[in-house]
Amino acid sequence: MHSLSPATDSAPGSTGERTAYTPGVRESRFRELMDDEFGAGYAASVLRAHSIGALGMTAEAAMAAGVPFRRIWESLCDDFDVPESRRFGLEHPPRA
Repeated sequence: MHSLSPATDSAPGSTGERTAYTPGVRESRFRELMDDEFGAGYAASVLRAHSIGALGMTAEAAMAAGVPFRRIWESLCDDFDVPESRRFGLEHPPRA
């Protein structure tokens, strides 16, 4: 198991760059974002079955390994080509 650097809040093999739009994501917000983007039923399937390219594991395994929710969410967005305009959820448009 890999450890994460608290200074960069990133997974092994990542660039360690922080995104400007969110310093972190709580689990409740992560699950809300998943439901907004994928729908509750499909979100549960994505969590269990989709192997995230950047992390080399499912979201469920990444959560169990302590990968930050923000990193999991961003990686899922990349894998599923979620547009920037939808990466904030339904009620939160991107900051200008």
